[in-house]
Amino acid sequence: MNLLLSGARAPVTLALARAFDRAGHRVSVADSFTPHLCQTSKAVRASLELPAPRWHPDAFFARLEHAIVSERLDWVIPTCEEVFHIARGAEHSPLRAHFFVDRLETLGTLHHKGSFMALCQALNLNAPETHTLETEAELDAFRSRASGKWMFKPAFSRFATQTQQWSAPEEAFPVLDARSLPWVAQRFLEGREFCTYSVVRAGRVRAHVAYRLLYRAGRGAGVYLESIRHRAALEFVERLAAQLEFNGQIAFDFIENPAGLWPLECNPRAVSGAALLCGPETAQDGLARAWLDEPAWQDPSLLEAPAGIRATFALPTVLYGLRQAPLLRLLSDLLRARDLVWDARDPSPFFRQLSCLWAMQRRGRQLGISALEASTWDIAWNGA
Repeated sequence: MNLLLSGARAPVTLALARAFDRAGHRVSVADSFTPHLCQTSKAVRASLELPAPRWHPDAFFARLEHAIVSERLDWVIPTCEEVFHIARGAEHSPLRAHFFVDRLETLGTLHHKGSFMALCQALNLNAPETHTLETEAELDAFRSRASGKWMFKPAFSRFATQTQQWSAPEEAFPVLDARSLPWVAQRFLEGREFCTYSVVRAGRVRAHVAYRLLYRAGRGAGVYLESIRHRAALEFVERLAAQLEFNGQIAFDFIENPAGLWPLECNPRAVSGAALLCGPETAQDGLARAWLDEPAWQDPSLLEAPAGIRATFALPTVLYGLRQAPLLRLLSDLLRARDLVWDARDPSPFFRQLSCLWAMQRRGRQLGISALEASTWDIAWNGA
């Protein structure tokens, strides 16, 4: 098949491109930010530069439609937050079938941290107590009546960059940026945190991995992962996907404690955990078959990553890990993990990492935000 992966800036996109290439598919990539890791990869046949969808959504989508026709693409597969902009354009496009996305309404419900919890409650799934606060008056009212420990995060956010914790009434109420309204207040839960990533077609989970984050970039983004097996989490994903008849990629953050398994938020897109399904531990063409083969609609088999795979984005792990663990422990962990960027058959992206990180740092300085926030600045979706 002839595929185009958007979101080429993300390291996980490189992992997916290599997996599809090894399975014999023709892979191109596209992004509105350069340089990116995939540009020099041997797995990639062409790299398409796009307008920034946050500022030029119509031009962005028109460029993708043109590529489908001119390059005879079978599928466009989004990997990052541009998925929302693509879903918006695909709603009325005659080329809708070429985009591996669900409806924008469904994606938006899952992406909004408050409406996702309401959806879980409607489906009789576990959900921590959650309040969506849409105005400053609602923030004030919540502050006056709340007790116990809470987590605050913007309803539309990523990487936990603005997440704040509050214990009422002992601590002063956190300063919450009104520009980030609506905010979500979620009851704080103690327990073991882990994540999942799944590929879903017609409501059926085709590929799945659960994993722990051993090192993070900032408070949220994982850069060192270890796969686990968790049957209850898979059952949660299967139940929600079936209820929604979901199509696409979907990821969840969970916390588990003696009271049960609790979803914290949903990302209806690719996340770093997808790379755990792209390595030698799974069938070489397993992910591509789960994703692309038409018989998958009826085939009941599931590609699931085995437990115990350790994988890392080594350079970010070094940069952020020195603040999270002693040097000797960090080095020991790095030696026990497979680097998700390095590939002896495709070495160029590994050596390109520094220039890509430097470009993102430079953008962050220009915008007055962190490099992590800058990484999604031009593709972020904060509601229709």
